[in-house]
Amino acid sequence: MKAFILVTVPAGKSPEAVVALRKVPGVVEAWAVYGETDIVAKIDVADHRILDRLVMQDIQGMKLVNNTRTMIVIDSV
Repeated sequence: MKAFILVTVPAGKSPEAVVALRKVPGVVEAWAVYGETDIVAKIDVADHRILDRLVMQDIQGMKLVNNTRTMIVIDSV
């Protein structure tokens, strides 16, 4: 299952947060971006249960993370 997670962090913390996100199992790539969102992370995990844990505990549990928005990829299109 693939997803993209939009992450907001405190001002000036994007570089540190990108490094931390890239170490999380299931995060394939992470990039700092301009705009309302500070970071976009590409996710690839086996199922919803793992995605739930990754988002709710691993990523939202980071002290650097203010907010997330998750977009799950539709593979059948």
